[in-house]
Amino acid sequence: MLALCLLKAGPEDLPSGRSYLLLAAGFYGLVFVAVFSLTEWTLPPVVLAIQSLLFVAVTTTLLLRMAKRHARVQQTQMAIYSSSGMLNLLILLLQHVVLSVGDSILVPVTYTFLLVLIFWSFAIDAHIYSRALDTSMWMGLFVAVMFLILNQLMITPWQVLPS
Repeated sequence: MLALCLLKAGPEDLPSGRSYLLLAAGFYGLVFVAVFSLTEWTLPPVVLAIQSLLFVAVTTTLLLRMAKRHARVQQTQMAIYSSSGMLNLLILLLQHVVLSVGDSILVPVTYTFLLVLIFWSFAIDAHIYSRALDTSMWMGLFVAVMFLILNQLMITPWQVLPS
């Protein structure tokens, strides 16, 4: 998984099989429950995590089936679940640091690192989609950005806005 996050491996290099996919999806779901627990939502965090899981499953399946890459669906989903779960776990840890250090000098450094992680997650997703679709990194980035926008459009209406 580390090789995938360092762009040295692709989804095709991950083990295949339903049990690996379920393990990666479970990890992703647990991390996203924790992420969604940090802010107020009109729906429980578990429901939002399931919505995100289903979004990845459906969009990845549709995309790869339209591209006639049926055999790559499970490994691509597993790559997205695993890498997103790992990066969001790091983001959770950094957010905990920000909350616990208060007005320390570490806050700007931590926010800078958070920003780097967010941009790196786009690079990883672009890499995964470009390898799965046998296309350029730019097309992979386009797919990653479009999926992010669609996912945000589905999740944002459930967020409670500060009064």
